[in-house]
Amino acid sequence: MEGDFAQLQPKLKPMYVMIDWDETMSLSPETFLAIFQLFKEIQLKPMVITLRSPNDSDDILSWVDKSDVIFTSGKQKKDALVEAGIKVDQVAFWIDDAPETIPSHSGIRFTHEKPKEHWFNKEDIKLHCLGIPHSQKK
Repeated sequence: MEGDFAQLQPKLKPMYVMIDWDETMSLSPETFLAIFQLFKEIQLKPMVITLRSPNDSDDILSWVDKSDVIFTSGKQKKDALVEAGIKVDQVAFWIDDAPETIPSHSGIRFTHEKPKEHWFNKEDIKLHCLGIPHSQKK
């Protein structure tokens, strides 16, 4: 079969790869820039997503173009993603050292185990994101 594989595919909405900055991409920016390029070659759109605000971005913007960064300013990352106009189902996957920062604000409650008004601590949220039921916590 001749031709570029990507050219033979139907035109779909871009699929994103969301990459955290602090304690993830910041640990080896050169490596992640190479990974960015690989993602682009297979028609994925890598973006940095960070809890930081745009006022605290000099180190990030020395490596990545501002158009490839979403600053959440402390918001949960899925909430900020939607505000940026990207649908959650357009994200192929996340690379993040703190998965508890990803779910939308409403998605981090365990209403089946505790009252709705109770919020879990960071460790409990990590367990939930890893698929470990709270009852199995040691």
